[in-house]
Amino acid sequence: MSTSLIHHGFGIRGYHYLRTEYVGGEIHITIRPPRDKLRCAACRGRRVVRRGGRPRRFRGLPIGKKRVWICLAVPRLECKRWLEEALALNAPLAAAYYLKEDLRRIWTQPTKEAATRFLDVWIARARSTGIRQLQQMANTLSLHRVGVLAYYDVPITTGPLEGTNNKIKTL
Repeated sequence: MSTSLIHHGFGIRGYHYLRTEYVGGEIHITIRPPRDKLRCAACRGRRVVRRGGRPRRFRGLPIGKKRVWICLAVPRLECKRWLEEALALNAPLAAAYYLKEDLRRIWTQPTKEAATRFLDVWIARARSTGIRQLQQMANTLSLHRVGVLAYYDVPITTGPLEGTNNKIKTL
């Protein structure tokens, strides 16, 4: 299949064809929006940052007797224009935002030693901001550093378990 088929066969324009899978007697056609066409929903600006996406399935016209599903990961976008304006108005907010974004990088460190150095530097930076909440976060990370760095000994997360616990709590 190709982009031409999804255009002429299903009337889908402006998307890129990725793959076709045959699952349980159904046809799953996966497409994605072109990166250069992504826009902010509020201001229609093109200066956006991708923050993951949500998989969606749309029923297409059947091919023979087989159901057809159009699979699309709808991207979550963050507008840089709005973000930059908000950060320019509030320096402590900017410091907190950039430190938060930087802390995400701890999970991409290649070794436990590199992660330890990264965490030490991050904690020192957070303490030096003078922002009480960031200093509390730095103190909390200092107390839990063994648990945080244990990820490098056994690289598993408790995310799925925490999600299940949260669903149970909401019942």
